[in-house]
Amino acid sequence: MIQPSLIEALVNQPICIVDLRNTSDFVENHIAKSISIPCHQLAERLFELPSKAHPLWVVGEARSIEVATDFLSQRGYHIQGETAVENIDWKWLSSIRARQSGGEMPVLWHPTPLLKKYHNLVTQHCQTTPTTALDLGCGSGRDALYLSMLGCDTTGLDIRQDLLDKAVVMAEQYDCQFTPWCVDIEAEPHLLSPNCYDIIVVFRYLHRPLFPYIKQALKPGGLIFYQTFMQGAERFGKPKNPRYLLQGGELTQTFSDYKVIVKVEENLHDGRPISSLVAQKPK
Repeated sequence: MIQPSLIEALVNQPICIVDLRNTSDFVENHIAKSISIPCHQLAERLFELPSKAHPLWVVGEARSIEVATDFLSQRGYHIQGETAVENIDWKWLSSIRARQSGGEMPVLWHPTPLLKKYHNLVTQHCQTTPTTALDLGCGSGRDALYLSMLGCDTTGLDIRQDLLDKAVVMAEQYDCQFTPWCVDIEAEPHLLSPNCYDIIVVFRYLHRPLFPYIKQALKPGGLIFYQTFMQGAERFGKPKNPRYLLQGGELTQTFSDYKVIVKVEENLHDGRPISSLVAQKPK
């Protein structure tokens, strides 16, 4: 049987416990604070994991552990340990309050740091009035779901239906509501209706012709969160096309008629320069 000290360490340390079993088995019994990602779904649900620097512990059948450990290690994740489910004493876990049942899971993934750092601006808005939000180029939906968790009525827009499908699955896993919107907004920018959103977030996406449509889609007094790469990033990796790289000061100039709350130009740990802006549209 598994050593009690090991389970206590798993529960009390900042480790992401990934349960590889089928969802029905997870709902019946699982180690406290673990998340359910069945082994056969790992490839399509990697976005639910925390950053690669965060240690993982995998739980499941022996074969699933072997497959998952190999898959995750090849992609740069740190597997700190593993536990075969047949070695778990569920009664003993209950006695130390380390056994749970049901489908509720902790949120271990993170939104874009800019949004997380200034989330209070969003919550303040939600406390005073019903708040609509748009995540433009939402991808697999982390930021869209985070906005929903903060209290916004959120729409996640992306050109790729497959990514939106992942976001829908993730929303169901975390009992979170958002509206997926699959559209080529570069081809149909007029679909961004004027004065429609209280908050718009745009992260790691740039199409300059959309700037006026983004500005008109924001309600008076609304907030824009914008962050993407600057010229110079091409020396370190993607993106390389200058169409997708901001010039220095470009965001501040684009939103010069807004009240600028945050403006930062800095380098990421990999050397790529990035520009961040939080600003409020005049009321």
